Amino acid sequence: MTKRVLLTNDDGIDAPGLASLAMALAASYEVYVLAPDQERSGVGHGFTLFSPLRCDEVPGRFPADLVRKAWKSNGTPVDCVKLALLLMMKDTPPDLVVSGINRGANLAIDTLYSGTVSAAMEAMIMGYPAIACSLATHFEGTATHTHFAGVAEIVSQYIASHEEQLLQMKDYCLNINVPGVPRSELKGARYTRLGKCWYEDRFQVHKDPGGRPYYWIEGSLNIDEQFEDSDVVAVRQKYVSITPLSSDLTSMGQFQKLHGQEPFPGGMEG
Repeated sequence: MTKRVLLTNDDGIDAPGLASLAMALAASYEVYVLAPDQERSGVGHGFTLFSPLRCDEVPGRFPADLVRKAWKSNGTPVDCVKLALLLMMKDTPPDLVVSGINRGANLAIDTLYSGTVSAAMEAMIMGYPAIACSLATHFEGTATHTHFAGVAEIVSQYIASHEEQLLQMKDYCLNINVPGVPRSELKGARYTRLGKCWYEDRFQVHKDPGGRPYYWIEGSLNIDEQFEDSDVVAVRQKYVSITPLSSDLTSMGQFQKLHGQEPFPGGMEG
């Protein structure tokens, strides 16, 4: 019996990475798509509480021989996953959820901001095996996004090679970053941990025709390369990075130090 795959992303229903992923997976799986109706990058794990969600089928958006059914939603990537798993695919649940291919890297601290990664995390939280995948273009002199088909082939190959293991994933999902270089330049693949990088943010300040200020955020990326087994280092060295992620944000090092101590030695009386 052919297995089903749900695709989503944060770049929107028209993103080239989504189409490339559908094309690569359609040969082996029944592909379904539920994605945002517009760009939703950087929304993290946010979901909609105080406004109505829409979800419309979009027949013809993808070739019928590639995608069985596709929908778009005005919600976030997490909303899209919830809608698909609780409503649209309730009677035909997917065997695997794949989020991507993101236009840009999702490494280290990026994972906290990323709608792509959050969609995979939400699927994991809801009990479904999930993968996030990104075209990592942080480190090229000219950030080109012409390698989506190559990324899709790599992701598809990895899924096929590890299908039995992947479909049994629980309590973790995978975050795959493929360097934005031709496949012939890739050195291989590594299992990695999250690295360390951070952004020095700043705002451009402008004024609209009415004189009111508005702001555009920008920033520069700083990278700590001390961890040789990190996703950041792997991608910079032109390796595909595959990182297992969980929803447990506990700082275990600090927990071990604090565990057993009394938080209020003198008591909590007011």
